[in-house]
Amino acid sequence: SGALLAAVLAIDRRWPAGAFVAGVLLGTGFLARPDGFLYISVGDGGSKNDEFDNARFINKGFHAAILRIDVDKKPGSVPPNPHPAIARDASGAAFYAVPADNPFIGAKSHHGQPLDPATVRTEIWATGLRNVWRFSFDPPTGRLFAADVGQNLYEEVNLITIVGDAVARPL
Repeated sequence: SGALLAAVLAIDRRWPAGAFVAGVLLGTGFLARPDGFLYISVGDGGSKNDEFDNARFINKGFHAAILRIDVDKKPGSVPPNPHPAIARDASGAAFYAVPADNPFIGAKSHHGQPLDPATVRTEIWATGLRNVWRFSFDPPTGRLFAADVGQNLYEEVNLITIVGDAVARPL
């Protein structure tokens, strides 16, 4: 695996009103898997109840998801769709690629709503999360388990299943 020498994404951690809120938007998860890709968890951006309505969109930004990127730009991976948060080199190329089998590449709809495939955050590997703060692949099975922030009384442990809309399912 190559060295990651530059920031590849600059995710704004300010609420829409402009106040900086540490620890609200981003989960703390970064994980390299034996498949050679980097998995990154990102939160929904709010303090409760997805107050900014980020979690149900795959074309709004980098929110409420587990991202999967290729920092080595392996053959077969594709460039990410344009977005202001993506850092680029002097030639305009992103510092990472997107694995060709990520579930939202070429998506024309999500949850029954049509969308422009050029606006999809193809980095998203799993969605339907709130603020994953820890995740791990089970070595014998390869299944992904994620600890997600709950709302009032309970926290969640999710088994991440990539089918259909690539959603997380609470255990």
